Amino acid sequence: PWFLLPLVLVTICFIALQQLYLQSSRELKRLDSIFKSPVYSQVVESVAGSVCIRAARAEREFALKFEHRNDLSLAAFLTFQCAGRWLGVRLDFLASIIVLATSLLTAMLATSISSAAAGLALTSSLTMTGLLQWVCVCWCQNVVRPIATILCSFIFEWKSNSPA
Repeated sequence: PWFLLPLVLVTICFIALQQLYLQSSRELKRLDSIFKSPVYSQVVESVAGSVCIRAARAEREFALKFEHRNDLSLAAFLTFQCAGRWLGVRLDFLASIIVLATSLLTAMLATSISSAAAGLALTSSLTMTGLLQWVCVCWCQNVVRPIATILCSFIFEWKSNSPA
């Protein structure tokens, strides 16, 4: 029963962090997908027109253009990954707070609870924090990952409807 008070407070913090992360990660994933598109299209263009590129001796220009587009794409991807790590660090911190609160409560109530109950409380707090982290990360991934699929389907639909 004593464990539920910090658990409720930290669960609210988990939800607040999750919402903050989702707002930014949607846009970061969208930017990542937008910056990957020119890289893919240049690879296709380069393979299809490799004979013309060699004939015009434009290999260096295409390589420089590819490096620039790839740098932009990787910067967007790295920013998205950093946002994920940002969430992970904050979730780990909240999990540590739950375990700390549980261990402090078991230490304060050492005279009134058995060592088995204290061990059970600590084990339960570790399990609950792991579960909360897993739910939070899975929820965020399920919300963010379809963004790329939606963007790709929009691009293919737009290309198929555009005049040739």
